[in-house]
Amino acid sequence: MKYAVIYYSVDGHIKYLSEILAKNLDADLLPIIKERPYPKKGFFKYFIGGMDATFKRNIVLKQPLPDPSSYDVLVLATPVHAGTLCSPIYSFLKQVDMTNKKVYLIAHSRGGDPKRCLQTIKDTVPSLKVLGESSFIESENLDEQKVVEISQFIKDQK
Repeated sequence: MKYAVIYYSVDGHIKYLSEILAKNLDADLLPIIKERPYPKKGFFKYFIGGMDATFKRNIVLKQPLPDPSSYDVLVLATPVHAGTLCSPIYSFLKQVDMTNKKVYLIAHSRGGDPKRCLQTIKDTVPSLKVLGESSFIESENLDEQKVVEISQFIKDQK
């Protein structure tokens, strides 16, 4: 099977998880990159990202976008912004054909429940074949062993 890990990361937490997953799955690592990055610090980092997520703004992403069509299984990894799906991943899902793709969903939150984020992904592309989902809350929860177990679970899916 051919795997890809598609991710968006602001602070590096999702990138870290994605790199471990890609290594364990022998997967391609495909970042989603905003054309104009969010601020790295301060109030506006959270304000702008939160507003974009809350209002489901389609934002400009660097091209070319990752093409999911040549992969059997995708891992989609996203941070949670304002309790929901971040705009870069939302925009990616709206711009590419993910119809009937097998995916494993991962969300990372600084606090709070990531269920709404994961549900928004499923609502945005209802035809996704979700193999499973995991969430990580705050950076101390970035357990490498848990990521290795997720990798094995994904490999075991046929």
